[in-house]
Amino acid sequence: MGIGGADGSDRLLVSRVLGISLPPRELSFDEASVLHFPGDSGLAGRYQGGDAIVGLLRHLAGLTDGTLEFTNVRVIAAAASGLAMLGRLRGRRPGGWLDTVTVHLFKCDAGTVREAWLFYHDQHDVDRFWEARLNGHS
Repeated sequence: MGIGGADGSDRLLVSRVLGISLPPRELSFDEASVLHFPGDSGLAGRYQGGDAIVGLLRHLAGLTDGTLEFTNVRVIAAAASGLAMLGRLRGRRPGGWLDTVTVHLFKCDAGTVREAWLFYHDQHDVDRFWEARLNGHS
């Protein structure tokens, strides 16, 4: 599965939240692709397949009214087999802000993401941010 429909909105979403800004058709997810979303919030878990991964990103964007964004500070490593990036993840919701240092790791094969891991400097803060939003609290 390539990323994005005719309008490219899913590709833009993947770029904003995961920090991957590759030209069309150079990056894709398939049914074996896995994203590991860490923590103890109700969102934590293993998301398998492009539809599930993009569905999670759409959900995160909705929870933050489209403000969630990863800003790449440094590419730690880049090769055909993978990518590691250090950056900041920021977003807002009514009554709260998320601003955390994060590392995104991607294992790739022939332009397809096989596995992705997200690591946050303050996982407890990230969990609190998502739980408050999921439970409707500020």
